[in-house]
Amino acid sequence: MKRNDLQWVVSVWAVWRAGLFVLSMVADWFLKYSPSFPYADNWLAFSHFDRWLYSWMNFDGLHYLTIARNGYLENQLVPAFFPVFPFLIRCLSLFLPFYTAALFISIVSSLLLVVVWFQFVSHFFDRKLARTSLLILLFFPTSFFFAALYTESLFLILTLLAFYFADTKRWFLTAVCVGIATATKVTGVMLVPALLFGIFFTSWEFVSADYKKTLLNIRSILFSSLSQKIVPVLLVTFGLTGLGFYMLYLQKHFNDPLYFFHVQSSFGGGRQEKLILWPQVVWRYLKIFVTVPLTLKYWSIIQEFVAGTLGLFALLVSVKIARPSWWLYALAAFFLPILTGTFSSMPRYILICFPLYILMATLLQRRKHGLLLYCLIAGSLLCINTVLFIQGYWVA
Repeated sequence: MKRNDLQWVVSVWAVWRAGLFVLSMVADWFLKYSPSFPYADNWLAFSHFDRWLYSWMNFDGLHYLTIARNGYLENQLVPAFFPVFPFLIRCLSLFLPFYTAALFISIVSSLLLVVVWFQFVSHFFDRKLARTSLLILLFFPTSFFFAALYTESLFLILTLLAFYFADTKRWFLTAVCVGIATATKVTGVMLVPALLFGIFFTSWEFVSADYKKTLLNIRSILFSSLSQKIVPVLLVTFGLTGLGFYMLYLQKHFNDPLYFFHVQSSFGGGRQEKLILWPQVVWRYLKIFVTVPLTLKYWSIIQEFVAGTLGLFALLVSVKIARPSWWLYALAAFFLPILTGTFSSMPRYILICFPLYILMATLLQRRKHGLLLYCLIAGSLLCINTVLFIQGYWVA
């Protein structure tokens, strides 16, 4: 990355992060603090930070802190959260105060994310698109999660690096990124089939209007290059060991290797263990709109519905600009939480579906007024959502 590009990226990140900090400092001016998550008082109240700082650890952040400090065995719910992030907090807390270590990780990971993002988009497209897409990403209405004590920044870094290293044929580094990703979020599993597909198909040229010809093209590509691709295939598949080790741990201590999945329904939000299809979830939300009272909860429901419907439309359109492996990964990452029967948290989950933001950048980079309008609208929603999150109200 050129020096002036790095300076621009860091400057944009600094303004974004400082703006979010300022919002957290003045959030009390707009909304009463009313935490709607467990053990907020008896945990964060003992922090030596002011609330505008430790509120960046709200909601899931508290679960990661619990794991980092006490491990998985004292709370039967926390195995729903994967181990890499709390492990990093635990390691850094050997050198820094506990809460300082947690905040430091969230700040540094968000900075690394913008640098990796710019390098990734520049590599596959160009510097201009990289700048536009970064602005679109940071102005997105739920981008504050990149700054909070959540895994979104770290996971998206690993995802982008995995695809980048795969494109540059550095398969060992690809496997390392996938392995860490699968132990960071369950969505990391979706990287494996997507990358395996990308090893053989780097474009959509094999697709034909005649489905029989398409099948013949697929067969020809697979069998003609399988012997040459065996090492990359094995290394990418090896990335599943991250999840595998966590499942072995859960089997040992909870007698259930899929305990992280089975415990999801205990968190509420309407999640179920049986398979629920997307149209069923849409219908469920349409019924919710006419039954739920007009409270702040209604605001989150609207955002969930928009992310779960318009988000899918945008993903389908992104096939025009995304590589097959990116698109398949983003589509799988999008549908994985929805199959549990709800759009809950989709405004956050959609942050890792990176082709969306590249698509918006391609549409807006030559339309300055359109980009400005997006920044104004999305930025306003970002401010609202940040205040809600800091004050303890559910967003995603």
